[in-house]
Amino acid sequence: MKKAAFFIFLIFLACSLFKKEEEVMPLEVDNWWAYQVTTQGKMMPKEILKAFKKFSSPGTYIDTMRIIGKQTIEGVDGYVNYSTYNEDTTGIFYYKNDYLWYYYPDEKISEKVFPQKPKIGDSWVGYEEKEDIGDWDMDGINDSMAIKTEYTIISKENINVIAGSFKDAYRTQIVASVKVWYSSSNQWQTEAALTGTIWLKTNVGILKMEIPEFETQELMAYKVK
Repeated sequence: MKKAAFFIFLIFLACSLFKKEEEVMPLEVDNWWAYQVTTQGKMMPKEILKAFKKFSSPGTYIDTMRIIGKQTIEGVDGYVNYSTYNEDTTGIFYYKNDYLWYYYPDEKISEKVFPQKPKIGDSWVGYEEKEDIGDWDMDGINDSMAIKTEYTIISKENINVIAGSFKDAYRTQIVASVKVWYSSSNQWQTEAALTGTIWLKTNVGILKMEIPEFETQELMAYKVK
């Protein structure tokens, strides 16, 4: 009896040791996610556009993200993403410093997308940039612009999307803002801001993204290894 119990313990231990670790987004070549994208036709402010890397035009379409290959980035394995809507590669996913990142080759910038071990209350800056914009207030001194995206995990929720029903998805708020520092007033002023929400399920990926008045993306189907 003790021998049988010992073998059961060994089987349990082996299953625990070889259990696949949860991934925020499973990154393997040939993984894919198909989204229904609905846009409201309202143009994002051009400064916010740089932060969200996208604009809205009226309509509904399907966009499938597919990982088509691997490429080293910042000393780690990166996974090249192809968009069927854009008919081109759009960026590279990779894990580094306990976060999922996404590299935008056109802008040559990386955005910190999500922690590898998320928990409610986590907050981080996804992307931040400051630049000289010249003398906007005409006082003879150059002014500055700051662009920032900030993420906060609000809760875990059950959510229904076209692809099905998912439990314990991380509901996360995204705030993108553009501020300008005017030398004449010696203070920052918010020129534009957008708030959005994403729902992410570990071992699946992003289930839904909403940017009110601009765009909604909803997962229709997916295949991950």
